[in-house]
Order: sequence, then structure tokens, then C-alpha cells
Amino acid sequence: MSPEPVPQPCEVCGVETTRRCSACVEAGISLFFCGKDHQKLVWPAHKTVCGPGKAHPFAVMPLADEEVAWARGHLGGVNPVSRVTLGQEVVHLSQSDRSAKAILGELTGNRYLTSKIRKKNLIVHRVRAVYAGQKHGRLDSPLEMDLERVFAGETNRFAVYMVAPPSASILRQICFKLEALYIGVEVDESTWFSLVQHKVLITSPLLQVSLVRGQTDELKSYWEPSCDRMYAWIRAGAGSNEPRIERALASFQGAGEEVLDS
Repeated sequence: MSPEPVPQPCEVCGVETTRRCSACVEAGISLFFCGKDHQKLVWPAHKTVCGPGKAHPFAVMPLADEEVAWARGHLGGVNPVSRVTLGQEVVHLSQSDRSAKAILGELTGNRYLTSKIRKKNLIVHRVRAVYAGQKHGRLDSPLEMDLERVFAGETNRFAVYMVAPPSASILRQICFKLEALYIGVEVDESTWFSLVQHKVLITSPLLQVSLVRGQTDELKSYWEPSCDRMYAWIRAGAGSNEPRIERALASFQGAGEEVLDS
């Protein structure tokens, strides 16, 4: 029988608890929830990556054929902040000498599962964020989004699109900070990096709840503190227990603390 874990803040409300998602524990990931109600609150998003085979390494939903087709047709689109094209960004993130079109072809369907493309989760999140923002509304202005209407019958797909922009911003900042200190580590399959992605995903349904009319003030109050806890945890090293990574992440700043690239 495994030992009782050290109490940690509930992912939703911050109350210390030893209760964890049992399916994710089997995959080596510890996500703490003080009770079933709070676990159910984020379940629409969490269920897409819950349990063995999905929780670790973190299994982003592969790009759909329509997403790949759209991205291939818009590789020349320039990011107004970074001044680089989507195609250049895909190639740069992958650190590959292959074309952006070839890289995208490996990130769809079953090919994604076996792809050795570096930072494939980050590339998927980034492409998906750009696609959803261009196709279905501005994801940085949640009140203007029409995603819930567009994906009314596809709950999982809605959650996937909601989490793409913050995941892309946070993962990109983490990767760049590691590379800036010449930390040559493969983080894609590390436990701490999977846990970062779980925590980012969990903030997505909390944001949705905070924007829905008729919800209680208590439910609406969870999102901002959950983000603050996550940012502080990342700055403390994100559970990596690796001094070099801790030094690299000490200056991490989340949305609202600085303006992240769009």
C-alpha cells in the first residue's frame, strides 16, 4: 500500500488535502482535489487527459485534419508581436530541418503518438490557438468567443480549444527560459512537465465557470487564485527538484503579471 501523500492545495480551491485523482496516480501524476465536487467541476477538461496512457506523458489531442489543412494554408501568416510566420515558428519550435508542412503531418491522428518531433505538445497548442482564434473568435477575449456555440455538441473539443492559448503561452515561456540557460534537457516526457500541463488545463474550466451568469460567487472566485498558485508553483521549480530548472523558472511570469506573446 502506497504511503499517504503530503497534503497539497486542492487544484480548485486551495484547501490542503491528501485526496488525489486515483486514475492519474496510476500514471504517476498527483492532482489534488479536496472532494468529488471540485473534481467534477473541472472534469469536462480533465477527462481528456485523465489516467494511464493520457496523463503522463501528457497526451494532447492530436491536430484534426481540418486544423492541419487550415494551418498549411496559413503558414505565411505573420504574428504581429513576434514578426515571424506561423511556418517559421513551427520549424523553430521543433528544432528540425524539415518543412513546416511535413512537421504538421506528423501531429495528426495516430502519427502524433509515435512522432519524435520536439516540443510537439507546444506546437499543437500553438497551431490550435491560432486556428481557433482565426476561425472561431478571439480567445484572449473570452466574453466575445463563440466557441461554446460552435462546439455545443462536442464538450471535449470545446475544452481543448479553451486551453490551447494559455498552454501555448505558458509552455513556450518555460521552454525558452530553459533554453536561455543552455539547459539541454528533454522535458517533453518528464513528470513535472506533464504536471504543468495538467495544472494549466484545470484553470480553463475554472475560467469558464467564472464567466457564466448565475454561478455562485464562491464558484466564480476560484479561477484567479488557482492561477496565482500555479504561477508561484512554476516559479518554485514546478516540482522538478532540479536546481538548474528551478533557477530557469524563478523569473517566470504568468498572464496578468506580464503581457505574454499572443
